[in-house]
Amino acid sequence: MRRKQPPSTIPWLGLERYLPEILAIFISSIAGLCYGLVTLHFTENQFDSITYGLFISVILSCLTLLIQQVRRVPRIQDILQRIQLQQAELKRLIDVLSLDGNRVHELRTHLSFLNGAIKAVGSDILDGYLESIKKTEHGFAVDGSFWALKSYEKLWRFLVAEQKKIGSDPDKCLIARITHTNDINLWIPEKEMRSRALLRYQKEFIEAGGKVVRILIGSAKDIRDLEAEGYRHAKRLMEESGIEVKYIPKMGEDYSYDFLWVSNRGYVVKWYSGVGGQALDKCEILDQVDETIIDMWRSLADRAEHEDSKIWSIPPGRAIDQYEDERGLLDQYSQDSI
Repeated sequence: MRRKQPPSTIPWLGLERYLPEILAIFISSIAGLCYGLVTLHFTENQFDSITYGLFISVILSCLTLLIQQVRRVPRIQDILQRIQLQQAELKRLIDVLSLDGNRVHELRTHLSFLNGAIKAVGSDILDGYLESIKKTEHGFAVDGSFWALKSYEKLWRFLVAEQKKIGSDPDKCLIARITHTNDINLWIPEKEMRSRALLRYQKEFIEAGGKVVRILIGSAKDIRDLEAEGYRHAKRLMEESGIEVKYIPKMGEDYSYDFLWVSNRGYVVKWYSGVGGQALDKCEILDQVDETIIDMWRSLADRAEHEDSKIWSIPPGRAIDQYEDERGLLDQYSQDSI
């Protein structure tokens, strides 16, 4: 039995995608026709009026079609970039799975000994990797684009779930301390579509009682400088989600990675930049923090409070100077997780 076509479907054999071009040509033709009819009464040579009218129609049609194509160029560039990223991730996946037939089993065994959200996120990412390659009639399909951001998104989903279990107790809430030296376009939805989901999860995390402090580190001396326009835009979007944002200029330091640190869980995400620090190369998700992370945050937070303003969202008694209390919460959490 044949299904009836939904009434909302335009029966134009798929031409609705070209509707702007069709309308542009139609309007240009009408404009040329009007010109020809108007000038017809003011010239002795009627052939010239018709010719000029057709000429104007063609010129206007070409201009409007050119404008439509130019507007589509960024979309084509985005598509090509995604294809290149998918090809790179597919090659990496094939290389990993071809190294050793027992690799997947070893990964699952290793993940089983990790704690809390790190174990859940790792298992979810591994399952996603294994399920990402599918055969099709003429080859295969891969769901492997932007894996670093996808991993980060999954982690935030688990952090939201954990924070909802804790509730709004300021003495136990999760505190996410984050640095960002990478390309700021990663946080602008018009440049990176996944940033919307990340901001949404972080807003949900904060509404559940969690705290997020992000320190942006850029090349401009002041966020009010003209060259820091992208940072101002990203900062506004973050603050609309409830995130406390500080900005400090780079001082010649070599930041080999950015990080997210959830102190009273011991979770750490390290972001490694690509060539020139303008792209994400990979991210590493850990279930323990080393002293380097603690010292780096302490230094950056001190600079932020000196050059920007005092960090206000972290509850009293949960500051970095009271990290031993955070360790106590971490030890208690580890015992509860066993």
